[in-house]
Amino acid sequence: MQLIEKREGIEKKFFDLCEKVVKENHLQLYDLEYFSGNGQLRLYIMNPATGSALIEECVKIDHAMTPFIDTETWMPSRLTLEVSSPGLFRHLRTREHFLMNLGQPVLAVIGKMEATKLATLPKEVKTRRQILGTLKDIESEGFILETEGQKYQFNFNEIKQANVEPNINFAEEEV
Repeated sequence: MQLIEKREGIEKKFFDLCEKVVKENHLQLYDLEYFSGNGQLRLYIMNPATGSALIEECVKIDHAMTPFIDTETWMPSRLTLEVSSPGLFRHLRTREHFLMNLGQPVLAVIGKMEATKLATLPKEVKTRRQILGTLKDIESEGFILETEGQKYQFNFNEIKQANVEPNINFAEEEV
């Protein structure tokens, strides 16, 4: 998984503009995805107090973006804007996403990994290529998940994707 550390080109322009508009409306820009092929721009916003966004807040940001979409000369001529909450099963694509979700249950899909390291993982994890655990720590090159009392360290480049799994409560399972 390649963490998004720095945005470039038109995606950076979108991110800077959207972040400004979202902040002016007292909300937080969680993430943004731009698909140049079909001209789709997805904004994921949230209220910092709730960690989510109401439909009214999404509509508010959609309306606040319209004047910029209509007037900015660098905007693609064909653009479809979608504004939503990052959702319960939010993806983790930046260091900030991981930091915001410390202590939360996370499902990580394992990609390429050295055979010696893969051998240290439980059989079910090796077979399914997924691990579900509590996000315990973030390091410069990766993160630590704890599952069934064991801690496992992963480099970001060993993971295909990671998402929060809010329906899991490990504290209840350990009782």
